[in-house]
Amino acid sequence: MILVLAGTSEGRQAALALQDNGYKILVSVTSSYGRELMLKSGVKPVRQGDLEMPALLDLLREGGFDMIVDATHPYATAISVYAMEAARLLGIDYLRLERPATALPEDVDVIDSLEKLPDWLYPGCRVMSTIGSKHLPLLWELATASQAQLIARFLPSSQVVQSCEYLGMSPEQMIAMKGPFSVDMNRALFEKYRVHLVLSKESGAEGGFAEKYLAARELSIPLLVWNRPHLDYPRVFNRMPELVEYIKTTKGCLS
Repeated sequence: MILVLAGTSEGRQAALALQDNGYKILVSVTSSYGRELMLKSGVKPVRQGDLEMPALLDLLREGGFDMIVDATHPYATAISVYAMEAARLLGIDYLRLERPATALPEDVDVIDSLEKLPDWLYPGCRVMSTIGSKHLPLLWELATASQAQLIARFLPSSQVVQSCEYLGMSPEQMIAMKGPFSVDMNRALFEKYRVHLVLSKESGAEGGFAEKYLAARELSIPLLVWNRPHLDYPRVFNRMPELVEYIKTTKGCLS
């Protein structure tokens, strides 16, 4: 039995490939949107919700899992740390599937933690966050302390909008849109919101990094990249076929 921790398109592809090869799997996602994407792809069963360490250990023990495939987002480090520790405690295999890092252009600035953001802010600065909704409370706090204005772009979700309203954000500071975003769309949004700084993850081709970079460069807007966190994974695969082939070698081919 394989537990697939999914939070990326690679996770969805891996889950489908494992299922098609006859392996019994359970896919875990955090959001209803992620669950919907999995089910539409034909992957099942799917559980939804956050997994803290005690719940993860209980799930692994009760389900009789002998392997974890961690295909969560590169920036979702907490669940990866939990999964590696749970695998160690229970003596089961842990495999990491992660999209390869992208070489960044020389003309972008990089920060290793979001707490460094104020070094690039100033009173009146309009900073657009394109890193999702998870860190909005921290970004709001940092921007407010610097007398800057935060503009947040995130997936459409009534829950996130309510969270933004609770923080004190106005409708003019929220962009609830689903990508992918072309260069033209990014440029239009940067111009419309009169952006002085764009905050991005190192999200690679799948996350639309190049389109953000090109749009910002055309408008001479600084692009600040939150560098991908580094974890010491015991075994990492950057391509889904390599992961599946390894599992076939260790667990046997079932299809």
